[in-house]
Amino acid sequence: MLLAVGLEALHLIHKNVADLAAAGAARRHLDTDNRHLERALGALREVDDRKLRAIGAGALSYAALLPTEGAGLLFRKRWAEYFTVVVTGSFIPLELYVMVRRLTVT
Repeated sequence: MLLAVGLEALHLIHKNVADLAAAGAARRHLDTDNRHLERALGALREVDDRKLRAIGAGALSYAALLPTEGAGLLFRKRWAEYFTVVVTGSFIPLELYVMVRRLTVT
């Protein structure tokens, strides 16, 4: 799935993502005046080539990382254990940032 997301993000560079999504919604006979759909399309208007490249590179990198980690663990390699700790630990700053930005009771 990550591979597909990464490749599609790179494929959408130099295209208007919001217009493509609106055309897809119209083809599926979705109510384009729906406030939820309008909010999603509004968010897609903010997506530019730089963001698409970042999404594509991130998804493809993570898609390569997971099978490497999985194969190392499957073959019981010591480096894979350390690799798993580092990769999992690398998400801690992002989690802390999200907690500080949007601290809720849950």
